[in-house]
Amino acid sequence: MQQKLALAASLVADPEILLLNEPTLDLHVETSRLLREQIRGLAQKPPTGQEGKTIVLTTHQLPIAQKVCDGIAIMNRGGVGGPRFGGSAAEDLSRGKN
Repeated sequence: MQQKLALAASLVADPEILLLNEPTLDLHVETSRLLREQIRGLAQKPPTGQEGKTIVLTTHQLPIAQKVCDGIAIMNRGGVGGPRFGGSAAEDLSRGKN
């Protein structure tokens, strides 16, 4: 419940940029799926022609990041391995690239 409340509170001010830290942590499977859809919807361009929101999402769950994000940067040993787009982030991680 805290996760959902925190997200709702952050959207009240209609910010251009959202910082989300592990937004699906401790959520029921169905609630997690609905939240991922909402996050993706916020990032997409709305029918009004405005820009979608910029969302910075941190997670330890790579499959969630791949479903929700347009770009992925992997932090490893205190550094960022550079932005990865598409499916290459998982491939690079599995090969041990930074």
